[in-house]
Amino acid sequence: MKKIIIFISYIFITFSIFAQNYYEIPYVGKHSKLTKLTLEEENKFVKENSIKRIYEVPKLDEKDHYGFFTEEEDSMLWNHDIYAELMECYREDIPDETGNFVLSVYRLMYDFKTTTNLNLDENDKIERKCLGQILYVPSNGKFIQYDKLIYFSDVRFKGLQSTIGVEANNYQFRICGENVFVFKTKLWITHSTHGLDEETMTYKMDRQSENLIFRTGINNLIDKTPVCEVKVDYPLIDKNNPFKYSAQNAYDGDPSTSYVEDTENDLFEIKFNFEPYKSYYSDKKVSGIYIINGYALNDTVYLANNRIKKIIYGSKNNPMMNICSDNKLDFQFFVFERKLYRLTLQIDETYAGKKYSDTCLAEINLVFDDSSLFF
Repeated sequence: MKKIIIFISYIFITFSIFAQNYYEIPYVGKHSKLTKLTLEEENKFVKENSIKRIYEVPKLDEKDHYGFFTEEEDSMLWNHDIYAELMECYREDIPDETGNFVLSVYRLMYDFKTTTNLNLDENDKIERKCLGQILYVPSNGKFIQYDKLIYFSDVRFKGLQSTIGVEANNYQFRICGENVFVFKTKLWITHSTHGLDEETMTYKMDRQSENLIFRTGINNLIDKTPVCEVKVDYPLIDKNNPFKYSAQNAYDGDPSTSYVEDTENDLFEIKFNFEPYKSYYSDKKVSGIYIINGYALNDTVYLANNRIKKIIYGSKNNPMMNICSDNKLDFQFFVFERKLYRLTLQIDETYAGKKYSDTCLAEINLVFDDSSLFF
C-alpha cells in the first residue's frame, strides 16, 4: 500500500508539472516579442475583427454534446459543457531573418471553467482545469481565427475513463525569406489506471510528442500546408514552461534554444518524414545536414550538458555514421554517402556534460540534393 501511495504521489507530481499559473502566458519562443494588450486595446481588437466569443472545444470525452460558452452567453450548461472566460490577449510580433518585426499574430487565452464530470471526483475544487488558446492571423486586412489549441490541460479523463493524462499544444513561427514555417508541437502524458504491475506496484505510463511542420507565406498565412512530420523522443519538461526544451527549438533558427531529451539512457532519435507530402518534395532528396551541437546558449551551458558525439543514419542493413566535433558552438555539416527520402538520425554516443547528463541539440537543418536548405 505504501508503494502505491508513493507512486500515486509521483503521478500527481508528474501531472502537476503543467499545473502551474505560468500557463496563462503563451510560449512563443525567444525570437518573438510578446505584448499583453490593455483592456482598451483588447476591446478594440475584438470589435474591429468581429471576434465571436463562442467557440467549439476539442472533444474531451465520448459524449456527443459539447459547448464552449462565455459568461455573456445566456444558455443552459449541461454537465459535460465547458464555458470559457476570455482571460488575456497577447500580440506576438515575429521578426524576419534580419531581426525586423514584419508579422504580428494574436493569441487569445481562454480560461475553461469545467463541470464536475471532467474532474477526477466531485470533491475536486480546482477551478482551472485547462486553458484554451485561439490564434488569430492577418488576412485581407483583418485578423481571423487560425486554430484552437489546448495550451494546458490538468489531470483529466481522455477517452476511456480508465485513462487520465495531461496535454499541451503550441504553435511557433519562423520566417525564412517569403516563406513562413509554422511548427506545431503536442505533448502529452497518459496513465492507464488498469495497468497496475503488482510486482513493482507501478502503473503503465505513456509519454509522447507529435511535431508537424507547415509552410505558408507572409501574405497568405491562413493557407498553411503541412510539409514534414517530425518524430523525436519526449523532451525534458521545465515546470515553468512545457515547451522550453521541445523539438521546436532544434529548428527555430536560434542557437540559444535547444531540444533536450528526457530518455533513460540520455540518447535519442529524430525522424524527418516527407513521404506524406511528396507534392512539395517529390523531386528532392536529403543529401546532408547542418547541426549546432549541444546547448549553445554559451560555453558554460554547453559544457554543463551532454553533447552529441556519434550520429548513425540510413538503413539498419547499411548504416552510416558521423562523429561530431566537440567545443564547437557553430554549424557542423555532414554529407551523406547516399541520398534519402526519409531521414532518421540516431544519437548513439555523447560527450559527457560536467553538470547534467541531458543530451542537447541546438539546431538542425536539412540539405537537399539541389543544395537548397529546408529552412
